[in-house]
Amino acid sequence: MSLPDELPERIYLLAVDRGKRRLVARDRIGYALRGAALAQLLLAGAIRDDSGRVELVGGGATGLAGVLRDEIAADTRPRRWRHWVHARARRARTEVRDRLEAARIITVTKDRALGLFPVERIDVRDVLTFQRYGATIRSVAGGSAPTARVDPSDAAAAAITVAAELGTVLNWGDRRRNKARIETLGAEIAPVVTAIRQCVRSDRAARASASG
Repeated sequence: MSLPDELPERIYLLAVDRGKRRLVARDRIGYALRGAALAQLLLAGAIRDDSGRVELVGGGATGLAGVLRDEIAADTRPRRWRHWVHARARRARTEVRDRLEAARIITVTKDRALGLFPVERIDVRDVLTFQRYGATIRSVAGGSAPTARVDPSDAAAAAITVAAELGTVLNWGDRRRNKARIETLGAEIAPVVTAIRQCVRSDRAARASASG
């Protein structure tokens, strides 16, 4: 198996806990996937930041990035990055999963936890490629190699997974220790990283308010 070309599909794979055969951070993965699609468009020069809002510049795109490009093009007014990260985030999880399954990169099995609750079991077909990619992004995020030499897509993947707090890449302590490095890695897609963080923090605040 070769790695998918699309950044959202790569982010999805990074969120798979192979031992437990499931996604981590299911409440946040949609933000990471939508953010990855925006990052892909941004790195390709198809969109840009205009005073905190997303401006469509041009260029085509495929996959989830293509879906977002069409959404941006069809909207009647410029919207902030957070809007595009948050909108239809849950649907993005299903869309990307289905593409990976159709490409035979993962298999998805329906099961029931404790015989009662429906769950999806996710298996990556090419474990070696999966492990190598995960190791690469963990090294990018928490290593010491000069950030200027990092592939832009890998830098974006590291920054997005940390912003969405996907523990499969760096745990809380490592995220804190490598904060400055992560900021540098995410500089090219800074509006996306900020928007993902805003969505995650907003959800956390809403839960805290509801429980209080």
